[in-house]
Amino acid sequence: CANSAGSFKCYCNDGFRIGGDGFTCKDINECDFEGIGCAKSCIDTLGSYVCVCEEGEFLATDGKNSLNINECDFEGLGCAKSCIDTLGSYVCVCEEGEFLATDGKNSLNINECELADNDCEKNCSDTNGSYRCSCDFGEFLNDDGKHC
Repeated sequence: CANSAGSFKCYCNDGFRIGGDGFTCKDINECDFEGIGCAKSCIDTLGSYVCVCEEGEFLATDGKNSLNINECDFEGLGCAKSCIDTLGSYVCVCEEGEFLATDGKNSLNINECELADNDCEKNCSDTNGSYRCSCDFGEFLNDDGKHC
């Protein structure tokens, strides 16, 4: 507080305001003000505030905006093949001829011979990520690789 002739006036530091008694400083909740600028959420602190991000994001150097963390850049995620970054997370993906196991990490071979559309006229042999047609003994496979 500062004295003046016959009176006094109190001042507060930034982030505080004078209370109803005229001399006590009270914290201002900056998060209540529109235009504070936090892209996601705001947490009031004593005399200030902090912008916070959602899980899978980090606070940009401006202290207000949230940026996505590319989880695929981290080792040890456990994806057997490839990783695709998503907003706030990631998904493991497999190669053609494979499907993602229930653990969401490992890739399992699709047995194309068990599928109705394998197109083999006679015999089908499953391979990793594909399949191969063959004919009975004494027959030859046509150039199309499907018919005998």
